[in-house]
Amino acid sequence: MMEFEINAGLLQRVLEATAVVIDEPTLVVSDAGISVVSLDEAKVVLVQLGLRKSEFRVYDIGEKTQRISFDTGLLASYLKGAEGTAVLTVEGHKIDLMIPSKYGFKTFEVPLLAETGSTRVPKIDLESRCKLDLGGLQSVVRDGDKVKAANCIFTASDDNLDVRLDGEKGSANNMLEIGKGIIDSQFTTNSKFVISLEWLKDVLRVGAPFTNIVLFEFSEKLFPGKFTFQVPFDGNLMLYVAPIDLKAVYK
Repeated sequence: MMEFEINAGLLQRVLEATAVVIDEPTLVVSDAGISVVSLDEAKVVLVQLGLRKSEFRVYDIGEKTQRISFDTGLLASYLKGAEGTAVLTVEGHKIDLMIPSKYGFKTFEVPLLAETGSTRVPKIDLESRCKLDLGGLQSVVRDGDKVKAANCIFTASDDNLDVRLDGEKGSANNMLEIGKGIIDSQFTTNSKFVISLEWLKDVLRVGAPFTNIVLFEFSEKLFPGKFTFQVPFDGNLMLYVAPIDLKAVYK
């Protein structure tokens, strides 16, 4: 049996972040805390999330590392609007959840599922990086929707970041400037990253509930882009997105 007690609101947001790319990831529960690496079926977007033991009021996992899988979106929906401490007991083939309510408390049962397996986090060297206000990326998404763009082309430009959006209704350029949308930057001249507008929306869905600051890293080579979010809890949250080949975009 395993038992956990944690802030219900934090747990809800964490579970929703893991469910952005896949509903039923495998969580690794160890002495250090809970971690999950989830990859979407198309193998484009990978989310790595860690929640350290210190965030739990009660953290009892028994004697060894364990792996569990369940519908994280379903459990998150039960936590919606809950305040106070959520109590989770994992035993047999289910999770028992107890949360406080206006009139007392509520309990829910969530079945455990077959493990989907963990995915290795890529080891890559990315030469260009910048710390961004997420509001800048939200502005890019809004402009992309206006011109009905399929892709966003990020290009390093001195200390700034140029974003080109070519769409069905025209094109747009969004320059994110140092001291405004960009807090800090270190770019190499030829660094470029192409991401679909829908994947960029997923980046925001993962990070925006926690923070407005993200470290964005990309490369001159055709490597995945990496988004590391500045989270307000003891843990980590990173998202990797496979690049789109610019030559395939403009044949």
